[in-house]
Amino acid sequence: MTGRPVSRSRAWVLKGTVWAAALAVLAVAGSEAFLRWRAWREQARLRAAAPVRAAIEDACRGADTFHLHPQYLFFLPFTRDARADLSTPTCGLTPDGFRKPGPEARGSRQLAFLIGGSVAFSDMASSDAATLTSVLNRVQDQYFFVTAGVSGWNSSQALSRVAFQVVDYHPALVVALDGANDASLTERFAHRGDDWVGVPAEFDRLDAVVSARTPLERLRQAGEALLLSLTTRARMRAERAERAARGPVRPEDLRKGAARYVRNLPVMRDLVVAAGGRFVAVFQPMAQLHRKLDVPIDDVPGLDAFHAGVLTEVPAELDFHDFGRLFDGLLPVVHVNEGELTKDTVFVDDVHFHDRGNDLVAREIWKAVQMGVERGVPATGSSPAAGPKGNAAYFAAGAAGAAVLTVTLTILSPCWVFSTTSMPAMICPNTV
Repeated sequence: MTGRPVSRSRAWVLKGTVWAAALAVLAVAGSEAFLRWRAWREQARLRAAAPVRAAIEDACRGADTFHLHPQYLFFLPFTRDARADLSTPTCGLTPDGFRKPGPEARGSRQLAFLIGGSVAFSDMASSDAATLTSVLNRVQDQYFFVTAGVSGWNSSQALSRVAFQVVDYHPALVVALDGANDASLTERFAHRGDDWVGVPAEFDRLDAVVSARTPLERLRQAGEALLLSLTTRARMRAERAERAARGPVRPEDLRKGAARYVRNLPVMRDLVVAAGGRFVAVFQPMAQLHRKLDVPIDDVPGLDAFHAGVLTEVPAELDFHDFGRLFDGLLPVVHVNEGELTKDTVFVDDVHFHDRGNDLVAREIWKAVQMGVERGVPATGSSPAAGPKGNAAYFAAGAAGAAVLTVTLTILSPCWVFSTTSMPAMICPNTV
């Protein structure tokens, strides 16, 4: 027994549908190939115009990519081997996630850490020998400084690393060099409400993926992420549209962001002192705050108000140093070079330094450390012999850290499915 024959008109409809689907797939594939070619051509043009910059960016690209982490939300790859695999001759990484040289190279010196975001990481240094910590290690012989900064991090993530990793080394000194990411993220997320104060970079994109209710919504998000990853112009237009939709950040939101940043600093200090060390906080230089720039920059609306809020909120007893306009007092003109890098380049963009900027900032950090000693700030904690086990503040901070970890794991648990796909690379690029 055979089925009823398909009518000629229905057969044509079926064939037309198949051909239409095939052509749609070819059109999508062709569009992606064209966009990839155009992105490659644009990158090739930029690389030819600025080969030194391009070489540094290529060398540190692995360290600038976000990966999920249970304590920090985003970090370098989770496993030690994967971190070591990202190391390059220009941008070395240890298995523990420090920029080379790591703590094992300290010799007889006291151990010190530089914590913060991409500026503390020395993201645009020409080599490991030109980083902030390498300069610090050359200008004095008391401490051996280790780079513990991570690209894109705000002060809340730096606090988590101090609590979960840095204090285990019982450092004699920890210097926090940050503030820029806290300011830019406050401007980016303030319109979402108080719950978003202090939220890390790219959390909004991760939250959108986790909160997607249907496969169609996830597919739409993936398509948008792919499109933005393939064309710089589309990404810039999307960012401008997003900023315009947010409107100007309110002064009260800037104050809340500044207060969150300032509250993190004494907690870091207490953790470091409990482990037998000394803590120094530095608000990092930012091009936009300077008055002697050779080119105007206004990348973070409300930055001046955020900076002023920090200076108002910071407690008098904290060993705090404002480097926001540092170069105005050091240089007749502050060079910002967003093209090729030269020996005169201080800022390579609104926040990052090239080698000359790193050298100047490192020397000023060391002056700040010495200044604290001259003011009577103790070189180590008041009870180093007790160590972390004998200090109630340390255990209280540990309990708080455990609570943060529990909440973080709860948030991240639905996301592990995406960690086995190419989605995180597109959803969570390092843009801060």
